[in-house]
Parts: sequence; structure tokens; C-alpha cells
Amino acid sequence: MPDNHEVAKLRVYEVLVDGETWTRISRLDQAGPEDKVFVLDHDGMLVFGDGEHGKIPPEGADVTISYRHGGGTAGNVGLAITSKWPLQRSTYLVNIADRGCHVRHLSSTGEHCSGEKRPRYFSGQFLTASDFEAEQNYFLQKNRRHNRCLHGMGIASGLEITVTGGGESPAIVISPGCAIDCMGRELIVCDPIPLGLPDGPSPQFVALRYSEKETDFVPFPNPNEEVPSRIEECALAWIAAEVDTPEALIIGRVFNGVSGWKADTTFQPQRTR
Repeated sequence: MPDNHEVAKLRVYEVLVDGETWTRISRLDQAGPEDKVFVLDHDGMLVFGDGEHGKIPPEGADVTISYRHGGGTAGNVGLAITSKWPLQRSTYLVNIADRGCHVRHLSSTGEHCSGEKRPRYFSGQFLTASDFEAEQNYFLQKNRRHNRCLHGMGIASGLEITVTGGGESPAIVISPGCAIDCMGRELIVCDPIPLGLPDGPSPQFVALRYSEKETDFVPFPNPNEEVPSRIEECALAWIAAEVDTPEALIIGRVFNGVSGWKADTTFQPQRTR
């Protein structure tokens, strides 16, 4: 029998047990022990009775489940799957074309669940903050996994290092740009970041690290108490002779020359693929 997702996509329109049509009803608890009925739950799973509420198909019976797929007269393609009762959990590949369909049973399959879950909403559901956080986390992790696996860690654009000013107010400036850190998180710099000239040995490295801060505080649960209503993603920049932060991305190098600190144009920072 197809899994829940396949049944949900196709529309069951007839169920036969040893060639006899069984009736679809909305609730099994309204059926008697000999009523030949079935229900489709909200996930599209076909369910027979338990012998008290609805009859159980006899052992060894041929159970045929027929479906419809598509819309309109031309596209309404019918297909059927027959199996012995009790039904064994099986997987089918259903290929549907303009002129018909083909159903192939996979006798040996393996399934591994990733553990990645997203909320499934339904009418009348009671939702809490954790449900919305779970949805945010699902898409955050999905995007970061995409960044990490397909693009890799490094600079995507911009983030060039220059030494500006001179006189009494020289500074090292990071230009706007974006990058991806080792965890797939985006490091977004919208405005130039000035950094004071370093004290210490030469050369030194310019690094970025992902950070977050809570913002937009609102009263809750009373006017004398405030809680943050937003989380802002930030990029923390600094200069150091050694960068020992595992999550940091080194975007440039500066050295102290005869005329002062300069950006090392020979340094090649890591870039995304």
C-alpha cells in the first residue's frame, strides 16, 4: 500500500474486498461490527474498522484500492493497487503520463529519517511561541545547510580591506559585502566598518564572526517589564595577530610598513565556491 504522502496526493474513490465494494464513511465510531466501511484520515491514510466499530477484512482477502489523479475528464487518470489482507507496508512508484499510468512495486526499500521536522498546521490548532520558533529554525537550518554544503565557507562579495585617513585619524575599513561562515550562517555588512589601527606585532589579521542581538523591546507581561520582539543578525569584526576563534572568517591581512599600516594585497582570503 502506498505511504501516507502518496495516498494524500491521490484520491481514493473505490475500495474492494474480495470484489465487494466497501463504503467510505466519515467516522468509524458510528459503525457497527459488521459494517463494511473505511475512513480516510486527515493525512489521507485509509483505515478499516477494528471489529467493534467497522468490520475487519478477512485474512487473505484481496483488497483493491482505486485512485483518481488529475483534474477534469481528460486528466482524471484512474489506477488501482491490489494486495492481500493484512496489508504489508510497501512502497510503490506511480508514473502518470498523458496516456495512462504505470505502478511498480518496490519489494525492498530502505528509509532513513533526517530528524529535521517542520510544524504541520491544521484548523483549530493551539499554537505557542515554540511552534513558530520551530518553523523559523527549520528554514534557518535548511538555508545554512544549503550554504555550507553547496557554497562553502568564505567571502561571497565585497569585504575588501583598505587603510584610510592618515594624520591623526587613520583607520582600517572593511567595505560592505557578505560572506558565509563555517556553519553556513550569513555574514552581512551593509555599511563600511572602521577599525582602529592595531597595537602589536606585524602582520595582523582582520576577522569576522557571526553574532546576534535582541532588539525592539516591548512591554510584557506588564508595562514595567520589557522583552525583545526581534533578533538581529550581526557581523562582529576585529583585528588580531592570531585568530583562534573556530567560527571566525579571516577576510584580510594588514602589515606595518615604512609609512605605517597597509592592507596586504597579496593575501588571498577564502571565498565561496
